[in-house]
Amino acid sequence: MRNLLTSITLLIAVVYPALGWSDEPIRIAFVNIPQILEQAPQADAVRETLNQEFAARDIDLAAGDKKQQLLKQRLEREGATMDEEERRRVERDLLSQEREMKRSHEEYNEDRNIRKNEELAKMQREIRLSIVTLAKELGYDMVLESGVMYASERVDITNLVIGRLKQGFGNNNTEKK
Repeated sequence: MRNLLTSITLLIAVVYPALGWSDEPIRIAFVNIPQILEQAPQADAVRETLNQEFAARDIDLAAGDKKQQLLKQRLEREGATMDEEERRRVERDLLSQEREMKRSHEEYNEDRNIRKNEELAKMQREIRLSIVTLAKELGYDMVLESGVMYASERVDITNLVIGRLKQGFGNNNTEKK
């Protein structure tokens, strides 16, 4: 009991003066991260990068799917008229292609998800840096990003962050050219 009273007394002694140090109100802002991820030009750039990076594999998968479909149609059309040995060979080929295409699709999806997560992590770091820099420039003490039921336009700095990201993205693109 004595330790509890001592702890409470120390807590009050430490916290109470901290509460009275400043007469200025605490400035709080809010950002809508899903909106930023949707509207930031960096998100479009990530999508475009991934589409370009995986375009060749998309084409290969589509060609493999087409080849598999043609073999399946051939078996359906001519299966009844084929001799037993040829029909079994075509069925084995079809089964082999189905397994190979399933494996290829799974590998493709896994690789694309890994790359997408890498690019999203980079973009999230850039977004967080932009939010922190903007909050410091505007004199905010705290920025909330989730778990907020309501935020008025007065505290919502989402559009300012998006504007900063667009400005930074434009500057980065002109430097690269």
